[in-house]
Amino acid sequence: MPYAILEKEIQGLNEAQQNAVVLFVRFLLSQKTADTSIIDNRSDVPSGGKVPLFGAFKDKIKFIAPDFDEPLEDFAEYM
Repeated sequence: MPYAILEKEIQGLNEAQQNAVVLFVRFLLSQKTADTSIIDNRSDVPSGGKVPLFGAFKDKIKFIAPDFDEPLEDFAEYM
């Protein structure tokens, strides 16, 4: 959307709505700078900028119930 059209639409809003737009834009900008600063500081991130999720919970899971892999009795007929 061209800035002129966007500016015209924003001017049509009341003051409270304009303030909400300003706050939302600031929020988006803070998210953008926060995301890029995290990505820039990581050495294991590929050049595409996506943070890999494979292995994200490695060493985070402290306990798994001993019967975790046991088939559930309610679903025995389906397995």
